[in-house]
Amino acid sequence: MVSIDFKKNNILIFPLVATAKENDSDLTILSFDNVYRAIDRYNYYEKEFLGEADVVLVRADSFDNMRVTFRNYFADTTDFVDYLDAVIKAHLAGEL
Repeated sequence: MVSIDFKKNNILIFPLVATAKENDSDLTILSFDNVYRAIDRYNYYEKEFLGEADVVLVRADSFDNMRVTFRNYFADTTDFVDYLDAVIKAHLAGEL
């Protein structure tokens, strides 16, 4: 489980890696009390890691809240897959 202080502004740095090595990727988390300092560092890291990592500035009440809000970064595709399944089933049943 990832350790994040939810009372702070957090920068998440997701290195871009080949699909075959996606499970070997390390998430970097930097926490800031001051939102202006966090924004400054975010802008710096966006330029520094351009093309090498996805940089996200987040603040959330809980890890679950963060996972829902930023589900693409946590690879939570459950809702999308469920939607596709429903559309395919409806199509095969002639409902579309």
